[in-house]
Amino acid sequence: MNIRGLGRIDVRLTPAGEVVVIEANPNPSLAKEDDFAQAAAQVGIAYEALIQKILENALRWNSDGADRRGPPAN
Repeated sequence: MNIRGLGRIDVRLTPAGEVVVIEANPNPSLAKEDDFAQAAAQVGIAYEALIQKILENALRWNSDGADRRGPPAN
């Protein structure tokens, strides 16, 4: 799939407990009212801090000569 950086994998759990991948989305919504931001808010990460961290990771990943085949280091 070659997704790098920010992405989303949608999964569902069957009644038998199996994980089923629905889709890989390389462009997930980052709106404040959407699931990703709401999940972050539930664990105490403010929306502004969430967006700032995403931007910091993207800038670091693009400027540090990291291996582009994998995600940025934390």
